[in-house]
Amino acid sequence: MTAPRDHAAGPVPLYLIPQVLSKEIHRLRGAVAEIRITRTSGHRYIIRIRVREGGRA
Repeated sequence: MTAPRDHAAGPVPLYLIPQVLSKEIHRLRGAVAEIRITRTSGHRYIIRIRVREGGRA
């Protein structure tokens, strides 16, 4: 059994979050277990995506 893995994207400006999420979801192909978006300084965000165990990535 493998541990869940995290992928991070960012820092990303607010207006690009939908495009980045779409790109990452398509890249990971349904293995996404959790998405966390955290605001950093200056309207920039870090996107963390947890991949399911045994998922493709």
